[in-house]
This record gives sequence, C-alpha cells and structure tokens, in this order.
Amino acid sequence: MIMEGRSFSGRERNCCFLNTGGKRFATVSAISGFDFIDDGRGIAVTDWDSDGDLDMWISNRNAPRLRLMRNDLVTPNHFLRMRLVGNGETSNRDAVGARVQLFVKSPANDSDVNRTAPMSRTLRAGEGFISQSSKWLHFGLGQEEVIDRVTVSWPGGETESYSGLSVDTSYRIQQGNPTANPVAVDRHVDLTATEQTLPPVTRKARIALQTRLQMLPITFQKSDGTSVTEPFTGGKPTLINLWASWCQPCLAELTEFSQQQQAIEQGGLQIIALSVDQLGENPTSPTVVRSLIEKLEFPFTWGEIDDTQMEQLQQLHDQLFYLNKPLPLPTSFLVDDQGRLSAIYRGPVSPEQVLADAHRQPNNYHENLLQAACVPGHTIDHPHVHQVAQQFDRQSKFQGGMWFEDIGLNDHALRQYTQLATENPTWSAPFRRLAYLLMHRGDLGKATDSALRAVDIEPEDAGAHSVLGDLFTRQGDRRRAEYHLREAIRLDDRIAEAHNNLGSMLASKGQLAAAGASFQRAIDIDDKMAEAHINLGSVYAARGDLSGAIRHYREAIEIDSTLADPYNNLGSMYARQNKLDLAIECFAKALQLEPNNPDAQRNLERARQLKQQRQRP
Repeated sequence: MIMEGRSFSGRERNCCFLNTGGKRFATVSAISGFDFIDDGRGIAVTDWDSDGDLDMWISNRNAPRLRLMRNDLVTPNHFLRMRLVGNGETSNRDAVGARVQLFVKSPANDSDVNRTAPMSRTLRAGEGFISQSSKWLHFGLGQEEVIDRVTVSWPGGETESYSGLSVDTSYRIQQGNPTANPVAVDRHVDLTATEQTLPPVTRKARIALQTRLQMLPITFQKSDGTSVTEPFTGGKPTLINLWASWCQPCLAELTEFSQQQQAIEQGGLQIIALSVDQLGENPTSPTVVRSLIEKLEFPFTWGEIDDTQMEQLQQLHDQLFYLNKPLPLPTSFLVDDQGRLSAIYRGPVSPEQVLADAHRQPNNYHENLLQAACVPGHTIDHPHVHQVAQQFDRQSKFQGGMWFEDIGLNDHALRQYTQLATENPTWSAPFRRLAYLLMHRGDLGKATDSALRAVDIEPEDAGAHSVLGDLFTRQGDRRRAEYHLREAIRLDDRIAEAHNNLGSMLASKGQLAAAGASFQRAIDIDDKMAEAHINLGSVYAARGDLSGAIRHYREAIEIDSTLADPYNNLGSMYARQNKLDLAIECFAKALQLEPNNPDAQRNLERARQLKQQRQRP
C-alpha cells in the first residue's frame, strides 16, 4: 500500500466522541480541543497532575511526537483512585487482570438501596495501539459523596471487599491486606509547552541519508559523442543532476549553478548535469540541448544519459524508499568525497544547500541523524537505540551489496561485503556473499576461507554450507562437498542450489535415481532454474526416456535462450530419434552461442554426415 503512494495518514483531524448515555455518540472533536491534524498513534490515560480528573498523553508518528492534553475543567464532581498490588503468588504483582467494582451508598432517606448499579474497572496491561495507560484505576463519581464498598476480584480467583473509603482520595490496595491505605499523590513535573511550527508545503524534498551507500558508476555521452564513466574515486564530492530542456525549474536551477560557479568551485564540489531529453517517445534534438547549454553558459560537465543508466538510478532511488515513484525533474544525487551517496534532492536545490551537505561529515549515528533531519529536535541517547541503528546501518549496506549483484556490478558488491565483513567480523552474511562472488570469479582459495569463516561464525548458516558444498565440489573434495550440501539442506530445505549441486554429485557416483530426485526438488523450489532442468534432462536421457529429456531441455531454453548446453543436448536427443534436421538446427544454434564448443562442433559434423549418408541412392 505504501509503495503505491497511499498512506496510513490522510492528514485527518483527530476525533473525539461523547457517550450521550443511550445508544449513540456525539462528535465533540472541535470543542474538545483534540482535533489536531497530527498523525496520531497511541493514547495513554492518566491523572497526570493528580487533580482528580483524567488527562491524556498522545503520541504521533510525525511532529509533534508527544502532546499532553491536560484536563483543566473545574467541576464539583468527586473521584476515587486506587493502585492494586498482587501477592506475586496467585496473582501477578501488577494485578493485571483484576476486576474492581465500586458501590456507592444511597442517602439514608432513600428506600431504594440498590438504585445505583456498581461501577466496574479492569486493570489491563495495554490500552489500544502500542499504548499503556496508568495502572492507577480511576473512578469518576459525579455528585456521589459516600462510597459503600469496593470489591476486588484478583487474577488468582480470590475476591476481597473494602469499606470505609472516602471520595476524592487515592488508595493503595494490596492483596491479602484487609485495609485500603490512603496514599498522598503530589506530582510536580516541570514541562515546557512549545508551539510546533510546520514547514511550508512544497513539492521539493531533501533526503540526507542516514546510511551512506557506495554510489554506482555513472556512464554518459558527452556532447562530442564520446562515452565517459564517472567512478567517483577522485576524492571530491560530486552532484549528479538530471534535467531536461523543457523543464523550466531545471533551467532555473542550472542558471543558479552557473551564477554560483566561484562558490561551488571554491567549495570543492564538481557538478555533472545529465540531460534526459533523448529518452522517451519524443526525444529532443541534441542540437537544441547543446544550444541551450551554451546559452546558459553552463561551466560544469554535462552530457546525456541513456535508458539503462536512468533505470539504474531509478532502482537506486527505489532501494532507499518505500514510495517507488518515477523520479521527477530536476533530481540530483550528491556523492561524498569517499564515493558514497549522501543525499538525494527531488526538485530544485540551492547551491548553498548542496555545499552544506557536501561538507557534512557526521562522526556518529546521532550527528548524522540530526544533520539529516528535516525538522529540529534531538535524538534518544540509549544503548538500545545505538544497537538498532547499527543493525539498520549494516542491513542497509548488505541490501545495497545484493542490489549491486542484481545489476551485475560484482566489483562494487565485493567492496561492499568486504567493508561489512571488516566492520562486522561476527556477522556471517557478508562472508557468505564474499565466498559466493569469489567462487564465481575463480578465486577458490579466498572463497573457501570466507565460507569457512561464515560457518565458523554461524554453524547453522545454511547458505554458507551450500556455498562450501559447491566450492569443495569444484576442488574435487567429494566427501566434504556432500557433507556441506546435505547440511545446507538439513538446515534449510528451500535452497535450490544445494539440491541441484547434490544431484550433480550423486549423478557422478552413478546414483541416478537419487540424483533425479534432487534435481526435481531444485525445480520444485525454483522452476526457473535452467541448470536444474538441464541436469534432470540428462538423467532422463541416461535412463532412455527421450521425451522426458527433451521436455526439460526445452524448458531450460525457454528460461535462458543464451545457454549452449541445452541446445546441444536437445540436438543429441533428436539425433537419437533420427530427427536429423532438428538435431542439426540445435547443434548449429549451440555453436552460434559458443563457437568454440567442441561437443557441439563434433555433434554437428556427425549429424550432417549421417544426413548425407541417408540421402545417397
């Protein structure tokens, strides 16, 4: 819902409803003083100032985070408050779950001694959404001045009765004690009321990141047609600005950048303005874009961005925010002097703001949070807050590494995981991903060291066992490979790679039935795993089930048409069925994909020879 642009808060005003004594409620929101436009979340009810009436603390998702709604109405009504204490044996010490009934005494001249029903309260551990009200039970007595008795049904099942209580008094009632003891409650807490000043409504947004992620390299075309890649390794903060010639706010922003050239250069900031004019169905002529830049006398680097690079910038934005909407124009990405993304600006941004953010170097989480916040305030300095912040920081960086893998920037992913492993030597996840990437790079030694470190840190890391099984298979150590693959499956039966690799090992030992079951399990988990389809097809072929083999080879081709092996294997099946034309077509396709594939070359030559022999009179 959030990613679709909807919200839990529609900026509705808070509501207050009055029980009219019948079956209906009256809306008294405006006259009650509750109808703020806050994004309210929790309400805690308590007699905060000990004056006999109930006040409310209200927490909000946004500013102001807390409101105290103090009840200052002056009335002649009476009250009774009590704090219950369980015995800690049959009932809990807080007496949560206790049920209290209060009976008032009718006047002596009133013949109907039961004219008033008892008032009831239950002591609860929670009050509504993420809220806990006071454990003091409060009874509003109205004009009643004499209390007959109070009965308490404790959570353990016992019921006790107390009499002789006075109105407008607070009592402490302890389970097993026949007397209710008066308690003097006098709260004096100095609170300073402040007026919340909301920022003006704007379509512009400055997002300073709490976790700085390594920026992906940006490739763009310069005006002379040459392709340039900015790796962000020059040690200078850089602003990547996306703009278009038809975007008036973009042109105003570029003009301001040009006018502030001296301050920008003195601040050590470099700007790369990238035009998106050539994207979309109706691209703007490059000549028009070049003329516009010359007219603005833009003194910084500029160029054009293609669809692929624009899509990656959109994905980078979407990695960081729940609300995945197309980037507006202008949009700018600020990269710090260490090549990390530090801020995103949706809409125009002033040179002064960019320069201030470019030199923002927080020393810790609290400084970064304060400098990144959109409104003034302070942070909570508590060990638990620090722990949660560190977990959020490392998880964000880990997700960034996974995204780099998804878009094929494995070098960036390796750097990200290496940094995480250095900063978090007791966390197995970065070591596991390092092992995986190093293995596919061919560095089996370092990959094995990383995978073993991951298993040493977390013996039940199924993914690390799976990678170790693959590594030992590649190194010819079948015994250790099989152990780790089976261990991975024991810990997590949903790892398709582990089942597929175990199947390959079993097939190499001639255990085709067990191998086929492993390949099928891998497909059941991930039916888009082309390698498992190829392997299962080979099991069918070895059993002589050509139709089953053909079905899985075709499935592999459907999943990934760039693989040569399924074409070559499919051709072999057609050849065994004497369908030489189809076989030749498959072998030729395999060679088109891998021109130096010796199996495909040999099979194609043999199929053509067989076809020629059969065509002779």
